[in-house]
Amino acid sequence: GLLMVLMITTSVIVGVAVNGVAQFVSKLDEHSKQTNERLVKVSNFLRWYGVPQQLQGRVHAYLQQFFENQDREEVKIGLMEWIKKSDVLRADLNLALTGQCLARHRLLGMVPRAALLDICDVCEMVFHPPGEVLQTPGAEVS
Repeated sequence: GLLMVLMITTSVIVGVAVNGVAQFVSKLDEHSKQTNERLVKVSNFLRWYGVPQQLQGRVHAYLQQFFENQDREEVKIGLMEWIKKSDVLRADLNLALTGQCLARHRLLGMVPRAALLDICDVCEMVFHPPGEVLQTPGAEVS
């Protein structure tokens, strides 16, 4: 009796988990198709207007990275939402994702863990392509 109930419960849990993973993979595949469709539209647009090949390549590389980073941001937001009820797990994950980077800074590396976690909570991911100038000397910072 008890063994049968345990087996049925385990089967249901495994079924739900497998279904969740299958839906996630399906969404990733659909998202990849959407990204490819966008890139094809952009390529057609740029060719139509006679944009030089070298510039087209730069735009294409930028957009590929932009879409990948957009996907990462969406996954992080979802992940943090899914685990928000576990303060310890959320804190550990937030420190692993953002805190490690911040802790490499010579001053932030000396900040206590609790303060670093508070800093991580207010940080947000921002996309900057490789080689982008973030600040020019003498310019005002917004």
